[in-house]
Amino acid sequence: MTTKFSISTFIILIFLLCTINLYAQNNSAQEKKIEKLNEKHKENCDKKGTIPGYRVQIHFGSDREKAKDEKAKFLKLYSEVPAYENYQQPNFKIRVGDFRTRLEAQKFLKDIKNDFSSSFVVTDDINYPKLY
Repeated sequence: MTTKFSISTFIILIFLLCTINLYAQNNSAQEKKIEKLNEKHKENCDKKGTIPGYRVQIHFGSDREKAKDEKAKFLKLYSEVPAYENYQQPNFKIRVGDFRTRLEAQKFLKDIKNDFSSSFVVTDDINYPKLY
């Protein structure tokens, strides 16, 4: 019986070592694929400088001065959040923030709703977040 036990133990041990080796190789291959995808993503974002995301639109109208006033008001209240002025004939749009998810944009919208009651979340190309 001792011989059977030893052979069985040996076979199980070989099987476990092979499994661990395959897992390590598979894990390493996955890490390489992830690194490659990250590099491609960075290259694409560096080329365009933007990625799909969300902003909050705080103004829409044809009066340029009103648009500039709304932007200035926003920047005075929320200086840490970027504001963008976009002209699409004949209207000016003021959009704020660079949010990667709708949830982030909705949270910010809730924070500014008292100051900018007609604001709402829109999809937009946002500036690529800085990687530290």
